Amino acid sequence: MKWSSLRRTMILAAILLTSGQGCSKENPGTITGMISLAPELASQVRPGDTLYVVARHPRLSIPLANQKIKSPVFPVAYELTFKGSMFPAMARDGVIVEARLSHRGMIIPAGGDLGGLHDGVVYVGDTAVDIIISGVRRPKGQQEPRVILKQ
Repeated sequence: MKWSSLRRTMILAAILLTSGQGCSKENPGTITGMISLAPELASQVRPGDTLYVVARHPRLSIPLANQKIKSPVFPVAYELTFKGSMFPAMARDGVIVEARLSHRGMIIPAGGDLGGLHDGVVYVGDTAVDIIISGVRRPKGQQEPRVILKQ
């Protein structure tokens, strides 16, 4: 990351942290919903897979909240809370919520992971933020896009 880009990110984070809007450590707020699996991907689920649900800032891609669910049985309910977030006020602009099923159990994405994304920006307090896992992450080195997600 270039210094100017890092500086812009730090300035935006400072503005959002001092804005006093959105959720806070005292009032963390939640986002809830259900995650289901597209039928054509059911054969790719392995025992011991780990589901990660992550809320990211829409412009900076900074993860603001996450939940880890080991060996999920679909459909599965989730609840993201911003209680432990380092930057809870950054959620005031809304977040992008994604789900990823990791075969390795790691939060870092890898080729072969299954994933899905909620359509559009959601806000703290929203319910029924449902996601369908419908894509497969491609390994590095392939010419096609690394993530194919269908809505």
